[in-house]
Amino acid sequence: MAGRTAVRTPFEPRRDFPLPTSGPGEYIRRVPYALMQRRLEIPDEEALRRAFRGVGGMAPSDAPHVARDAFGVLLRQLDFDAAQALQHSLAQQGVATDVVDEAELGELPAAKRVRRVGIQESGLAVCDPYDRELVIPWESLRVVSGGLVRTTELRRPSGGGGLGGGGGSAGWEPDLADWGAMIVGPGIVPVSMRPAMMTGADAVQGARERPVWAWTADVILAGGSIRFVFSPDRLLAWPGAAPAEGNSESRFLELLRAVAERASQAVLNRVAFALREGETETISYPSRNAYQEELLWIVWRLRQTGRLG
Repeated sequence: MAGRTAVRTPFEPRRDFPLPTSGPGEYIRRVPYALMQRRLEIPDEEALRRAFRGVGGMAPSDAPHVARDAFGVLLRQLDFDAAQALQHSLAQQGVATDVVDEAELGELPAAKRVRRVGIQESGLAVCDPYDRELVIPWESLRVVSGGLVRTTELRRPSGGGGLGGGGGSAGWEPDLADWGAMIVGPGIVPVSMRPAMMTGADAVQGARERPVWAWTADVILAGGSIRFVFSPDRLLAWPGAAPAEGNSESRFLELLRAVAERASQAVLNRVAFALREGETETISYPSRNAYQEELLWIVWRLRQTGRLG
């Protein structure tokens, strides 16, 4: 999560080093803390400006960046006093957060990229690098997540304006809608949609790089220790699948929708939920970090409620 870290200096000890204490509470005040959103929604930028005014090492000018990058984890690497001060100030502006020791957030399980993925009646079929098939029962899936993620790729200069003759970034900007609040999963995790963070700066980045959008999907199994990751080029045909006219992206979205429909015990991220509900608009994340922070937020909430096991 990107955010100001002025409240922490390079000389502050990290959690994994012994800390001398001068009294009760000294240790807890020095480890890094995160401010977690209580709802996955875009904070009001003006509310952030008011809350950041001279509080916790933040400044009103930080508000636009924090608002754009709010995907569950609002701020990280805060000391305890700054985190509490910001939480109080944000609450006065109607932005509800939790102060969480970053060690309690944990990490996403290591990504296991699978070669092929498909649907069976009994579960999700995945193939390892040796093409050995494993069928995961539907009731073992705890999180189903997908997204169109923005990355960058290097490109040699070519003639024309914008990025290599493309006349700007319009060719890569997804078609987005203004999504309203939704409830995902079987009754928890309120979430609001957000548009992609494409700006005019994308059109003048220079000839060496350009924004690239790629689909990805994750499934996390019961216990929270296994995460399978797949992409549109790693799909199997499965019985009953609707024809997708050979388009790998269409087949990928159909697969993700089918998984979301069948994994009744899983919590869905906003993309998987929208697909299950029949929405067709493109939903995107401004960076891979934003996508993974939303996924981390969901996993953290599931641990809190005991629903990950």
